[in-house]
Amino acid sequence: MGEDDVPTFDGADMVQEISDVTESVVLRASSQIDEAQDAGTLFYNERFELPHSKLANQKPSIWKVIKDSIGKDLTKITMPVSFNEPLSMLQKTSEFMEYEDYLVRANREPDPAMRFVYVIAFNIAQYKSSSLRFAKPFNPILGETFEFRTPRFEYIAEQVSHHPPISACYARSRTGDYECWINTEVKSKFWGTCMEVLPVGLTHIKLHDHDEIYAVQRPTTAINNLMMGTLYLDQHGPMVFTKRRIDAQSAAEVESKVVVEFKKGGGWTAKASRNAVSAAVPMRHGSDSQYKILGTWTDGFFVRNDETGEEKELWTPIPLQEGAEWQQNFTRFALQLNHLPEQLREHLPPTDVRFRPDQRALEQGDEELAASEKHRLEEKQRAARRLGAERGITHKAQYFELFEDPETGESMYKVARDYWRDRATKNWSHLPDLY
Repeated sequence: MGEDDVPTFDGADMVQEISDVTESVVLRASSQIDEAQDAGTLFYNERFELPHSKLANQKPSIWKVIKDSIGKDLTKITMPVSFNEPLSMLQKTSEFMEYEDYLVRANREPDPAMRFVYVIAFNIAQYKSSSLRFAKPFNPILGETFEFRTPRFEYIAEQVSHHPPISACYARSRTGDYECWINTEVKSKFWGTCMEVLPVGLTHIKLHDHDEIYAVQRPTTAINNLMMGTLYLDQHGPMVFTKRRIDAQSAAEVESKVVVEFKKGGGWTAKASRNAVSAAVPMRHGSDSQYKILGTWTDGFFVRNDETGEEKELWTPIPLQEGAEWQQNFTRFALQLNHLPEQLREHLPPTDVRFRPDQRALEQGDEELAASEKHRLEEKQRAARRLGAERGITHKAQYFELFEDPETGESMYKVARDYWRDRATKNWSHLPDLY
């Protein structure tokens, strides 16, 4: 998009509204939202670029990090701020909501098999936003929060654990269609030329018009060619979907499972097979007929009806803006995540990651200030932990609590306090001083 194509906004009442369900996050100016009712609802003066332009994906000096890490515990090595993108993991996780319209379609779909197809499409599509991004997000500070509110959905996240680092996230449809929650604990392995990130915990999605909950086990992510060659990101392994529902007649729990295969790329993999995904969803219980999902997680995929042979496009990615390589390869959705216009500032709690000074400095291109602020915040965290240990105080999450699912035995975080009620009354006195 050229400079002449960028729309201008004048007046605080110009609020950006997510477009209709088929357009997902294609944003447009709108004055249809009642500003008094939806004050701070986001996308005031939607931005189309970051404050500082920098060519994305310049390979970091990992040699220097390795040299400086000889003989040291790698788990305690602080990575240079230049390795980061100007987003926190709390913000990056919210990018799975970019294609939330597929959950709306799923909830409004009468065919249970096609509901499953749309839920799968939503989960595969989330990986496209990171396909050209290799910088790491900032590690959240314990107690840090992030909200993202649009006319279509509300998202809230909190860093609930430091060791292991766990972010608890919850999103709900403002149209009454769905809710979803996720814990973002990950484990990483360094293999010399690549780094693998293995997700721990499940994503859960509930469709409100149906007694259905989908649990999703995510595939492995790998960043390849860290030492030499062209960097590329790969998703591989199974993505396992388990659907649970309560049968209306017998009140018995009914479970079904679908596995999406992410083909491992790189090496001698044929170009046509790279980034490939495939899955088969039974059309009816006990039926051999299936909906087949085929394509790639980077360029799009389609669904095929076994019985009729009909094929239709299921998902294609929203294209990046022109010049995105100078904007961290962020999507238009990602560009809004750290945006802090004055109209939104007054509605946020002091723990919101948009107030984080090291991340803000990096976004503005001041790496020296970002590094010094990052060090200051890390020292402040260590001091707070020492003080807590001396006083016998353990950290307690403010908006989430750990519980065990009685049906599956799985431990997960659920919402424990109404963030949006606190926001409406500006009741932030219980939150810690982080920055």
